[in-house]
Amino acid sequence: MWTDRAGNVYVAASAEREVKRVTPSGRIDVVARSTFPWSPSGGAVAPNGGLWVLEYSITNQQWVRKVSKATFDAGVVQGESKEKGAMLPSS
Repeated sequence: MWTDRAGNVYVAASAEREVKRVTPSGRIDVVARSTFPWSPSGGAVAPNGGLWVLEYSITNQQWVRKVSKATFDAGVVQGESKEKGAMLPSS
């Protein structure tokens, strides 16, 4: 889980392959979806309001994916619409 300056809480729901945003009023929105074989495991809010989502695969690879604020604010949450970030080495 992580938060932003507006008081939203973000949750990486690995089993559902989704990142959810819980607003201070309690509304829950899906702001990102991971595509098979990837699942979200954490993240951070970028200074511009976008998200950096840490994902892992079933083969134990990891990467960080950039999700623009405009993309999730517009309701476009399909995993394939997001930019993929740099691969991190598996440990």
